[in-house]
Amino acid sequence: MSNKICLFTVIYPGCEPWLPRFFESVRDQTMDDFDLIILNDGLTDAENLIPNIPDRIKLIPVTGTIAKVRQQGIDFLIDSDYKKIIFCDADDYFSNNRVEKASEALESFDIYVNDLTSVTDQEKLINENYFSQRLGNQFEIETDFVLRKNVLGLGNSAVHQSALKKIDIPEDTIAVDWLIFTDMLLRGASAIFRNDSISYYRQHEQNTAGLKSITPEKFKHSLKVQIQNASYFAERSQPHHEWHSQLLTLSSILSGNEFSLTDNLPKLHSVLPSQPFWWEEIQYLNEITHNS
Repeated sequence: MSNKICLFTVIYPGCEPWLPRFFESVRDQTMDDFDLIILNDGLTDAENLIPNIPDRIKLIPVTGTIAKVRQQGIDFLIDSDYKKIIFCDADDYFSNNRVEKASEALESFDIYVNDLTSVTDQEKLINENYFSQRLGNQFEIETDFVLRKNVLGLGNSAVHQSALKKIDIPEDTIAVDWLIFTDMLLRGASAIFRNDSISYYRQHEQNTAGLKSITPEKFKHSLKVQIQNASYFAERSQPHHEWHSQLLTLSSILSGNEFSLTDNLPKLHSVLPSQPFWWEEIQYLNEITHNS
């Protein structure tokens, strides 16, 4: 493999129904001078599910938790010869110019973030150009932006290899992407959001960070994720330290009887943006509990 650009993904048991569409979007890219690196996390008979392009595809068997599998991938990429790395999820698909636009953006920035269009399992449109409805185009992402929310996922981001560093990802980490990109931004990486390419983001029950309707259960799950992320960076970042303290107070309030998520759900829905970013609902929950 001599290409300097790679697409990087993970396959796993359960993703089989979506692989044909994923590989179709890989095949239809306007650029073809890239490799496809696939971590195989326990999917049997994987070779028969992958197009026969042996000179451009590298299949790597891996084991471990979701977090540790991703860490193995990051370690591989750091030690590889690839200069531009485009992350993608095997249950999604993307516009045919994604590699081209990511490669262009990585000439000037360490991280490129493209737009999302959410779709159902059957690819029915849910919400088109989701992020750019709030971010517009050419939005530079800085550390304070991802303190309480995230838009950088392993299905809609690309990085320059020089900005990747070794990172110890705890085994139980849920939002691995948020942790990886926050670490990069705290170390000074530059990041740009552009709406010139699209990742089609499937909304299904296996999604850790869906964009579906907000429920009490989702608030509780998001709070757990927020606490994990803020705790990881609390010693490196004063804003994260302060936010972590607020999150622990919020968790204490929710564990008592003085605030009911179910009773306050209409109020929470009324204050949330129409296109909430990943995990952003906790910021609004925190404000409401302190004003109640």
